[in-house]
Amino acid sequence: ARAEAAAVATAARAALADRIEGRELSLLDLGEDRRGRRLGHLVDTETGHWLNGDLVAEGRLRVAPRHDDPVCVAALFRRETAARNERRGLWATTIDAVRPADRTLAARVGDVVVAEGTVRSIGRSGGRTWLNFGDDIVRDFAVVMNDNDRTRFERAGLAPDRLKGFRVRVRGVVSRRGEAPRMSVDDPTAIEPVER
Repeated sequence: ARAEAAAVATAARAALADRIEGRELSLLDLGEDRRGRRLGHLVDTETGHWLNGDLVAEGRLRVAPRHDDPVCVAALFRRETAARNERRGLWATTIDAVRPADRTLAARVGDVVVAEGTVRSIGRSGGRTWLNFGDDIVRDFAVVMNDNDRTRFERAGLAPDRLKGFRVRVRGVVSRRGEAPRMSVDDPTAIEPVER
């Protein structure tokens, strides 16, 4: 599985290198993330091609949640959905396929994952809200958000208390609390309603 992920990453780097070698690019600079990495959108100055969008559409990149760039993120999600539906690039691999939102995610601790499932219950404890995807809150997968972020989710139409019974797609890094896999989210674009 790791070899498969490495091959997808190598192909993505090669695709980007092919597009930027010898080209003049413009950067829409979005600053740095909490790890000090530069964030932004690359545009080929001559052709006007939005490189981020092209690579996502080809299935070479996943969309990272960004609440401060809603227009571009929405466009990227549309392209990612098409790539996923057509199983292009990383979406054709077993390592990057949308995973069930269940306890099997414990095997993916430390990985960025897109998971899908039905919110079974909502819990609140210690300044956090828990979206539980199983009946056993000690062992089953849950998405966690800090109460400080709830207002942002509510403004985006994703009030946590109203998500019970909804099928959602979530994205982020899998962690673990005891036996249970967890995913902390701080941005509404990390939760995508699929159906009720």
